[in-house]
Amino acid sequence: MDPADTGTVGRAMVRGTLWMVSMRWVIRLIGLVNTAILARLLSPTDFGLVAVAMIAVDLIITITDGDIEMALVRAADAPAELLHTGWTLKIIAGIVAWGLVTALAVPVSIHFGDPRIADILRIVALRPLILGFESIGIIWFRRTLNFAMEFRYLVGQRVLSFLSGIALVLVLRDYSALAWSMPAQALVTVALSHAIAPATPGLRLSLSCWRDFWQFSRWQILFNAARLAGERCDPLVISRLGTLGETGLYVVGFDLAMMPTREIMLPAGRALMPTYARVAHDAKALAGSFRLVLGFAAIIACAVGVGMSVIAEDAVLVVLGEQWRGAIPFVRWLGIFGALEGVWLMLDPVLIASGRERTLAFANLAFAVIAVIAVTAAATVLGIDAIPAARIAVMVAVLAGIFVRILAWKWISPAELASILWRPVAAAAGMAAAITLLHPDSLSSPLAGMAVDIALGAAVYPALLLGLWRLSGCPGGPESALLGTALARWRHRRTPGPDG
Repeated sequence: MDPADTGTVGRAMVRGTLWMVSMRWVIRLIGLVNTAILARLLSPTDFGLVAVAMIAVDLIITITDGDIEMALVRAADAPAELLHTGWTLKIIAGIVAWGLVTALAVPVSIHFGDPRIADILRIVALRPLILGFESIGIIWFRRTLNFAMEFRYLVGQRVLSFLSGIALVLVLRDYSALAWSMPAQALVTVALSHAIAPATPGLRLSLSCWRDFWQFSRWQILFNAARLAGERCDPLVISRLGTLGETGLYVVGFDLAMMPTREIMLPAGRALMPTYARVAHDAKALAGSFRLVLGFAAIIACAVGVGMSVIAEDAVLVVLGEQWRGAIPFVRWLGIFGALEGVWLMLDPVLIASGRERTLAFANLAFAVIAVIAVTAAATVLGIDAIPAARIAVMVAVLAGIFVRILAWKWISPAELASILWRPVAAAAGMAAAITLLHPDSLSSPLAGMAVDIALGAAVYPALLLGLWRLSGCPGGPESALLGTALARWRHRRTPGPDG
């Protein structure tokens, strides 16, 4: 690859990642306010009831969706027939998902022994039906790397959904508000998508290119279903062994604990997908990009995941309130799991872009199978408090397995992999120790305690990371790139302008 092309792709990666991370954090801040309000208006049992119902809904949506939009983004070009087929398949998937969820409403409610679940499923089934009619034109935001437009679209969608959801909760004041908020959000999404990204003129129903989608979607369906099963087995097990209140505590605690890493890694991966696709034909450039991205992922995931773990108590009390205190042990352990998952999530875009969907699908399937067994065994023998520790053990094992495959592809050497990972892990452990030892017990406010701990972590982690990097001989890699960027910005600020 020509050096100029490499620089262009690199800048596109950075620009796209910054847009996507910014977008997700704006969306997540809105979501955090939403959660804080709902947690004070509704009970853990309300959340647990909807969480149990959503296990069936999400599974059906996953196996009928097939990631049509991602297939269109990844395609080298997007001829009219491909767009026609993609639009048609989205509509069909929405109708099928609605029909299946509606048909399963009564059997699922009987299985869980709660007739309210049937009502929830009939309401939530409207969501995929409505979303099937979202404008196919939104794919052009990512295909053309127009992340500014995607930012406006998704943030606008989230703001309007937040307002409609809060209005429903204030009116209904029970679990049904959570259920009705989902089709309401879908209506907002569809209306906004057609306003901001009208569909291609002349779009029509067609299935002429269905085989092109099937080649991609069959592995994506397996991948998404496996990942969903690996994640949702926890509330399913808790609902069988515990109460709906405990299920709600776990589900909301899980969301809070995973928020920092997911809200950085997921948008970063979304931004990296089209830019990885541009260098997928160049093995050397792809491997080099992978090593750099993996290094950044390890640095960020260790910082925010471990950081979330050590501020778990204050974070739960500040965001959710006193009635959610039972979620604190879950958040503490799941923060560590989030750090591991953060590294895992950054493998998705490079494996998909390089045509290794099969490997990714089977890795997720292995995680799901092992997680279901481990979580069930841990909860049965040791209690539901042991579930997060079981998830951590499973993630370590599966990450080790996928890295063995990556080493076999020669994208990275064992020494390079160890060098990339050990410094962030050691720095995060030092940060956790520092926060634990130096946390001022005299602070009466959880908000003040959380602010102090975050400031302390923000100072200690980079200092330890750079110190370990210097002790290692200042090797090239993410630390070097970060330091070089910081120094370049500092010199630019120090350089006088034309007027002196």
